[in-house]
Amino acid sequence: MEKNRLNRITSFLLAVGILLLFAFSKKEETDNSMEYTYYDEMMILNEKNNQITSAIDVYIVVVDEIAINTSICIADKLRNKLGIKIVCETLRRSMKSQMREANKLNAQFVIIIGENYCA
Repeated sequence: MEKNRLNRITSFLLAVGILLLFAFSKKEETDNSMEYTYYDEMMILNEKNNQITSAIDVYIVVVDEIAINTSICIADKLRNKLGIKIVCETLRRSMKSQMREANKLNAQFVIIIGENYCA
């Protein structure tokens, strides 16, 4: 019962926040004499971001630190010779989080490089 009440209060506060955002957001005019708000600008930026991320061909997952240099070399060769759009992992995150990121970026293919494959 208490959890249900908390959910209702949270939903109400969120709705009020959205209404305040629309009510008090600053409107600007563009060169085309169209009015838009900062919310519209955020939506446009989000759409541009989606277009960029959907253009990724390959995401290279690195299993350990030793494979980072190898992955960068492979990515460089594929970019220069074939013009493939590649994202290389250099943040030393877990394999699971790297696979999530590849999925989030809509990568068509994933290359997994580990210590055993670095010569």
